[in-house]
Amino acid sequence: MIAIQGLLWSGDYGNIDRPINAKWSENVSRVLPIATVTAALGEWASGTGPLYRRLADGLEAAVDHGRIPIGAGLPPERHLATALSVSRSTVVAAFDALKRAGRLEARQGSGTWVRGHARPPDEGNLELVEELEGHAILRDLSGRPTQTVEFTAAAVDCAPEVTTAIVGLSGDEVSMWSRGHGYSPQGYEGLRDVIAQRLTGMGLETNTAQVLITSGATQAVLLTARLYLEPGAPAVLETPSYAGAIDVLHAEGARLLSVDMDSSGARTDQLAELMTRSLPRMVYLVPDFHNPSGVVLSQRRREEVARLAADYHVPVVEDIVQRELWLDEPPPPPIATFDPDAPVLTVGSMSKVFWGGLRLGWIRGSETTIARLARLKAVDDFGTPAIAQLVSAKLLPQIDTTAAWRRTELRRRFEVLEDAVARHLPEWTCPRPAGGLSAWAKLPSPCADELVRRAESHGVAVVPGSTFAVDHNRHTDRLRLPFVAPPHVIEEGIRRLARAWAEIDGRDTVMPPQSVVV
Repeated sequence: MIAIQGLLWSGDYGNIDRPINAKWSENVSRVLPIATVTAALGEWASGTGPLYRRLADGLEAAVDHGRIPIGAGLPPERHLATALSVSRSTVVAAFDALKRAGRLEARQGSGTWVRGHARPPDEGNLELVEELEGHAILRDLSGRPTQTVEFTAAAVDCAPEVTTAIVGLSGDEVSMWSRGHGYSPQGYEGLRDVIAQRLTGMGLETNTAQVLITSGATQAVLLTARLYLEPGAPAVLETPSYAGAIDVLHAEGARLLSVDMDSSGARTDQLAELMTRSLPRMVYLVPDFHNPSGVVLSQRRREEVARLAADYHVPVVEDIVQRELWLDEPPPPPIATFDPDAPVLTVGSMSKVFWGGLRLGWIRGSETTIARLARLKAVDDFGTPAIAQLVSAKLLPQIDTTAAWRRTELRRRFEVLEDAVARHLPEWTCPRPAGGLSAWAKLPSPCADELVRRAESHGVAVVPGSTFAVDHNRHTDRLRLPFVAPPHVIEEGIRRLARAWAEIDGRDTVMPPQSVVV
């Protein structure tokens, strides 16, 4: 370290006349030579994750360990990119990430400079917050102009049965559930019993003690991540994968690994290789009408996943929240049915059939695991709201009827989407999903991110495929197109999307807008 420090400070600097203090310091008056920076970075490109993130981490580590001094100027982006054999956009993205984190600052006319501590402690993890604020789906949940057509959240409107169940709550029912202090981390026994019966009917033998009630499926994933992961621990997902799970695992500090998908679902040959090579601490899969691709994991692969979980003692979280939403035929039994002793946790929710506003989900696992998760749940929120549990206990026995109605609506709306894409965007491919709430549209070129930006100005909001990629550098030729809106809104949204596409595609035809209230 002494030799390296000597090298760093041996040449190309002016006088150092101010000490480092608690505020941002400028102790070096010149830009560091390229050779000094590349030597300080060392093996920065090793590891996993986006290349820009690895470069940002390498620069941050070099500063933290004194190999790049606070107050030093960094070489121009294009020069550093050439020296590191990467694109300039990779360096720009790395610098931007470190600027958001407070580790670098741009000075007008004089380049990029190293700052001291990232930020005062009371500001918190601004980098994570800003990254999540930029997330397309989260941004859209915060609201847009009312005239914007939304192809963002794959979420259904409230089923009529929900209103009926809420209005029909009797005084006796509320009185029975409201006895005592109201805190129940594992959830009320009556609801857990209904869920256990439902899972048993799927072939997954379940008792009440094996069920934990959560505040939505996302909390279920969060709790399992907290149980099994620590910062830097490897976790496996499909790519593409549910963006909410990516965000949760990323926020918990997991090192994300991915397996590809094909028409039969997640590639279990790749999963087996990762089990051997990396021994992940957790696997997250969406076997039933995968979000966003709509693919179903085949029964043979479900059996293989259960075997791998048992052989390697790696917990697998199977997200079956869209299980009832098939367009053609129901999916195979849950993964957990193929080996009752394998560490497989099954996650369900009320959101996709009934309504997301109930904020109610569940986890099914071994009694020991559920007891541990219940303790984490108690720390998180002491229990899911009692009224949501009471309403859900009344609704779940009706799920088959409500799901059948929901499937009929979704088939009709997908046909509208499919027809609109064929007429207005004939260059695109819009495969029919096996089920779920969205189509995984394929563009002729990898320009989805640019299309999303242009679509904003045409009054339509869409989510690019990169949002569902673990490394955000894949699926750039894809869009997720939910078919949950009323048919006339879907039609108008595709027309607007076609106008945005025409700007990228260079076509001369411009279709006139139609008025619609959404």
